[in-house]
Amino acid sequence: MLMTASQRIKHIIKSKNLTVEAFAEQTGTTRGALNQMFKNDSNPKLPLLEACLNLFPELNPRWLITGKGNAWETEQTTDYEALQKRMVEMEDLMNNVVLKMEEQVAASFIDIKERIEKLENSK
Repeated sequence: MLMTASQRIKHIIKSKNLTVEAFAEQTGTTRGALNQMFKNDSNPKLPLLEACLNLFPELNPRWLITGKGNAWETEQTTDYEALQKRMVEMEDLMNNVVLKMEEQVAASFIDIKERIEKLENSK
């Protein structure tokens, strides 16, 4: 079974022997926001994912976003073309995350609109 996104963030913190407070400071978020995410097992926001990838270059972006693959890449790529390819892959993954988030928001709006219409029709 794959870890949830918030569980993957916990894994990063534990793997790097950080406190939640230290991780929050390094990633530009707050301890409270992280604890709320962990408590609700909610998905991390895009700025947190980006901060993780910037802070830990050895972190596998595919694992961070999907839970698939290994958390940490063992080989450090020095080849420019390989780095460029990895950046494109990361951008694609981030774009997919944004699209999924947009779809979820759109679905929520449709649901809310339908509920409002039902309420109005029941008057």
